[in-house]
Amino acid sequence: MKLEQFATATRHQITGGSEYQWQCYGDHARWLDAGWAQDGDRWSAAAVFDSRTQQVYECQVVDYRTNQAWQWRDLTVAPAHDSEAQERGVDPGVAWDDVRWIPVGEQEMLHRISVTTDSRETVELELGEDKMLAICMQAHELDMTLNQYVEMVLRRYIEQHHPEVLDSPEAAMEPRKSRKGRKK
Repeated sequence: MKLEQFATATRHQITGGSEYQWQCYGDHARWLDAGWAQDGDRWSAAAVFDSRTQQVYECQVVDYRTNQAWQWRDLTVAPAHDSEAQERGVDPGVAWDDVRWIPVGEQEMLHRISVTTDSRETVELELGEDKMLAICMQAHELDMTLNQYVEMVLRRYIEQHHPEVLDSPEAAMEPRKSRKGRKK
């Protein structure tokens, strides 16, 4: 895994970093943190990487809402880490307290980071062709993508019928002005 993949998976929500304090990964190992904490929606991700090559040695993501912790390690350097962990009296399988790391492969780790760090929700709609066409035309008239239009409609509905579920109802997306020179 390369550092760029980690940064992309976290949506570049980097919050800090430092030199890696253990010696198992060499002199150029650095630790990079990403994270989010708001209203009980907390996650963190971290990567240990080589500052010269950008090669990631290990990567972790934690979802504090579910108390789950996933870890990916480059198997070519994992024995050096485990050896140093043993010297330090640390169980490399423990994330914290009684929570153990869930070992995953590289692609699963990148997926886990993306899923954990994405606060958006997916809503599936089943519409007939005629209704879908009408919605697409309405979105086009407002110079919006279909997703933007559906989000606007849903936000307006929620504002009117369930305003308590929105963090800030005034932040609902407003339609953009129509394209220059177009008549409504």
